[in-house]
Amino acid sequence: STKFVATACVKNTELESSFLSATDKSFNKTLFTMGLPKNLSIYWTLSTLLAFWFLFIYAPMTLPRRHPHVLSDFPFLAHLVGVYVIYLGCVVNTLFTPSTLNGNARPWHILIGRCAMVAGIVGVISGFYKSWIPFGAVPLGFAIPVSIGGVAQLIAQYMGYTAIKRFQKLKQQIEQIETSGVKSSVELENLKDEKDKALRTHIASMVALFAAACGIPACVRVAEQFGAYQLIAIISLVVAMQLMVNPFAMTYVKKPDQGVGETTLLQGEA
Repeated sequence: STKFVATACVKNTELESSFLSATDKSFNKTLFTMGLPKNLSIYWTLSTLLAFWFLFIYAPMTLPRRHPHVLSDFPFLAHLVGVYVIYLGCVVNTLFTPSTLNGNARPWHILIGRCAMVAGIVGVISGFYKSWIPFGAVPLGFAIPVSIGGVAQLIAQYMGYTAIKRFQKLKQQIEQIETSGVKSSVELENLKDEKDKALRTHIASMVALFAAACGIPACVRVAEQFGAYQLIAIISLVVAMQLMVNPFAMTYVKKPDQGVGETTLLQGEA
């Protein structure tokens, strides 16, 4: 009887292990089919953790004390909305690129990207206003670095937007040439190279927007926790974010011998 029970327990354990293994494999297969693992990099994780800490932990804890009348301060309220939309837009769109969810993420990716681009401009303009008008209302130790971040943000947005538009135009030209029956020519190869370059520029710009530009205000707030070493901390954090941009961007690009993947970030393919 004891031997029977022991055998039954062993078989039951084997069945459970087999079921769990099959479930894990099915889950992993689903993830890979969705295209998410390739975007779940350490760079995305670190950038997202910084964003979530800044937006959902630090800001809610300090805003009521620093800005008790935030709802009646329209410029500051506009800045908040702009910051939250573009920062969260970066988080979502660098995870759910157009090829994820079997391509079903593409329309949402584009919609979120366009909203984020507009919100980013609103956030920067209102942020400049609140930082410098009237002069001295905001400590220069905060106003200067966040203004630098705002300029970097606008540059990244512009470069990313123009690059994806160039990519779309080149892709259309290539399709027209190939439709005409030409499968290989010097002109066609040059257009493909230009298209790949435009896509790489778009990816790098959008990653810089997320990790480097949008992350600067958060880095400033983190640096404040270091007291007398605040200046060293902010410089170190900003440099670290800048150095992270290139390896972060490369996680979205195939190896040179494989060409460039049809993956875009914030703006997507129209």
